[in-house]
Amino acid sequence: MKVTYLTSTFWGIPASTFAKFNDVIHYLQVMKNPPFDFEIVSANARHVDSTAKWSLSHSQHEWRPCQLSEYIKKVSEVKSETDVFHLNQADLKLLLPTITAIRSECPLVVGPNISTSHQLAHHRYSPLSRWIDAIEVFTDHHADTLVESGAARRQLIRIPSGARPDLFYPDDCSDVSQSDCTDILFVGDASATYWKGFEIFINAIKKVIAEGRSVEATVVGTPPDDAFWADVPASVESRITLVGHVQRSDLPQFYRSADVLVNPSRNETEGMTSVEARACGTPVIGSDIPPFEKKNTQTFPVGDPDGLSTALCAFLESPLEYKQVARRTANKWSIEQSIGSLADLYGQMR
Repeated sequence: MKVTYLTSTFWGIPASTFAKFNDVIHYLQVMKNPPFDFEIVSANARHVDSTAKWSLSHSQHEWRPCQLSEYIKKVSEVKSETDVFHLNQADLKLLLPTITAIRSECPLVVGPNISTSHQLAHHRYSPLSRWIDAIEVFTDHHADTLVESGAARRQLIRIPSGARPDLFYPDDCSDVSQSDCTDILFVGDASATYWKGFEIFINAIKKVIAEGRSVEATVVGTPPDDAFWADVPASVESRITLVGHVQRSDLPQFYRSADVLVNPSRNETEGMTSVEARACGTPVIGSDIPPFEKKNTQTFPVGDPDGLSTALCAFLESPLEYKQVARRTANKWSIEQSIGSLADLYGQMR
C-alpha cells in the first residue's frame, strides 16, 4: 500500500509546526517495519535535504500561481502510484489544487490540522466535502466542535495521539526520586496568556510559594511581554526561569527533568505537550477541558488558579506516587499506535 502525504509546509527536522502530522512522517522514516510505503509532496519546506522527497519551494511566503500549477502537476504524476492521499491541513490554497489533481481517482484523507475557525469547517465550503473521503481529528471534542461548525460527522475519524518513542521516552534511571525543590514545567506560547492559561499558572505558583512550598517553575516557549510581569512579585519572578523557544528535538530533556507539567489551557483541540510529557514519564496537571480528560494525571477546573494551586499542593504531598504511575504508563503514548490506526484507515479506503 502506498500513501502520499501532502502538506503546505514540511519541516525536515522535528519542529512544532504541524507537529503531530510531521511526527508521523518523521517516525515512519526511521521506523523498522513501517506498515505502508509513503511519499511526501510539500508546497513549502525547510531543512529538507535529509527528509523531504520533493518540495515546491523553500520560501515561506505566499505561493505564486506557477507554484500551484507545479503542485498540481506533481500530485497528478504520483497519482498512478498512490493508493491513498493524505492532506494534513484543509487550507483552501492547497485543498482546491489537491482536489483538482486527484479528480476523485484516489481516496483523500484530510486533517488533523483543522480548527473550528478553519475554512473547511464553515457551511459555505460544504460542497468540497463530497471530494473528501475522511477527515482525521484529534479527539472526540475536536470532532464535536467541527460538527457544530458544519462538518459532516460521518467523515470524521478519530486517530489517537502519540509522541515519537525515539525522542519522547523516560530517562534510563529506574529509581524515581524527589529533589528538595520541585520543578514545575510550562510548555507553550506564554504570550497567549489568556488562551494558554499562563496567568492562571503564575497565580497558582504565587499561592503555592505563599504557602511556603519549595518550588521553581520553568517556562519553555514564547514568553509574555514585559507588561505581564508588572504585577508579579520579585520573590515569585525569581523562582521562574524563562527558557524561550527551543527546537522540538530538545523538548524531551525539559519534560524528563521536570517533576510535573502543568497545562492550564482554556481551549485546545488536542494538547500535544501533555502527550509528550506523558510519553516521557512525567505527570501532568491539566485543566478539565474535554481534550485533556485522559491525558491528565490530575485535573483542576479550567480558569481556576485556586483549583490549580490545590492540585499542585496535592501533588507535592505525594510526588513519587504520581511519578511512578506516569513512568509505568509512558509507553501508552507512543505514536506507533497512531500509525497503526492510520494504516487501518488507509487499508479500509483502498
